[in-house]
Amino acid sequence: MATDNKYDRQIRLWGPVGQRRLGTSSVLLVGTSASGTETAKNLVLPGVGALEILDDAPLPAAQSANFFLPASNSSSICAASAACSSLAELNSDVACSFRRVDDLARLGDEEWAAALAGKSLAVGADLPLATLRALSRSCAAEGVPLVAVRAYGLIGYVRIQTAGAHDVVETRREGFHPDLRVRDPFPELRAMAGAVDWDDRGMDAAEHAHVPFVLILVEALRRWRKERTDEAVPRTAAEKKRAPGGRPIALFRHK
Repeated sequence: MATDNKYDRQIRLWGPVGQRRLGTSSVLLVGTSASGTETAKNLVLPGVGALEILDDAPLPAAQSANFFLPASNSSSICAASAACSSLAELNSDVACSFRRVDDLARLGDEEWAAALAGKSLAVGADLPLATLRALSRSCAAEGVPLVAVRAYGLIGYVRIQTAGAHDVVETRREGFHPDLRVRDPFPELRAMAGAVDWDDRGMDAAEHAHVPFVLILVEALRRWRKERTDEAVPRTAAEKKRAPGGRPIALFRHK
């Protein structure tokens, strides 16, 4: 489907409400490693509202295997500035900014709290353990979710710290079989199945293809029960394929 909305494909996944929430969120990226900038890229492209990059590394020290950082031998250029420029080119809707500090390991609780002010999410990329712990404590105190990522070549990990209690609703239960009400159809479903021309005399190919499968099951079960005295359902493969008396259940004779 042609559209002038560049977010059309993802809106179909999480809807306009989800896109609005993404577009009004603000993310703090701490660290400009390859995994950090790749994570930021996957937030910038869908249209996160704002991205701030915080780092203490000069550009030459952070260039290894990072496609978002240009080649440079100048220590006066910080990696956060270079990453910010590259990421901002990906989506003009995102407000990208950066801040260079002298040493992330020496930031205190007040500095971390100030960096997290107004943020919806913090991402810590390949941080030393002491720095990650300090960021984690501040995120917990400020109520900001934290995602910690680290890559070791082709392997790595992602750890998530939520802000307080986080409810999870399992929408796809394993082993759950939906009740189509085939065994005991409600009156409207039974009437809908009864209104179908099962002899197929009045249906063309398009109408034939659009008959809901649940109606076919309701009619098949009705015919299967027609010569029985109970309300059982077919259980074996033979019972499912053939009606009582050896006659196949043929709901359509469409060619």
